[in-house]
Amino acid sequence: DYRYYAPGDDVRFVDWNIFARLNRPYMKLFHLEEEMHLAILVDGSNSMLFEHKLDRAKELAAAFGVMGLMGTERVSVTAFTGEGSGPARLGASVGRASMMKLFRFIEGIEGGRARFVHGEIFTGLLVPWLWRDLDTRTRLGFERFNRDLKAKVEERT
Repeated sequence: DYRYYAPGDDVRFVDWNIFARLNRPYMKLFHLEEEMHLAILVDGSNSMLFEHKLDRAKELAAAFGVMGLMGTERVSVTAFTGEGSGPARLGASVGRASMMKLFRFIEGIEGGRARFVHGEIFTGLLVPWLWRDLDTRTRLGFERFNRDLKAKVEERT
C-alpha cells in the first residue's frame, strides 16, 4: 500500500520506482509482521476414544497446522498420549515442505494410553500429625463422589 508524500516524511520510505514513473513521490506503507509460533496440543487420553473425538482432534490439529505452515508461521505439536516418559512432541517446523512431517506425526498419535490424575498437596505445620487422617478422608470422599456419580449416570441410561 502507498500514500502521498507529506512534508516531514522520512525519504527512506519513498518508492523511487513509482517516483520515476509518475514524477510524484509516494510513501511505502509497511505492516509490522511478527513471527508467530503456533503450538498445537492434542489430548490422547482414554476419554478421547469416545465417539471418535481423537479423530476429530487430529483433523483439527492438521487443519490448524496447515494454516500455520501456509502462513509461514512456526508450528509445533505436542500429543499427550501417555507413551514413554512424557508427551510426544514435533518440534517447531516452518514452511510448506514441513507439511508431510506434520501429517506423519499427527497420524501416529494413538489415544487411550494417557491417564490424567488429580492430586492434592497439603502443606503446613500440622500436616505431619493430621496427614494419615486427612489423606484417608480425602480419598474416601473422592471414591464416594465417583461411586454416586456413576450410579446417577447409570440411572439415566
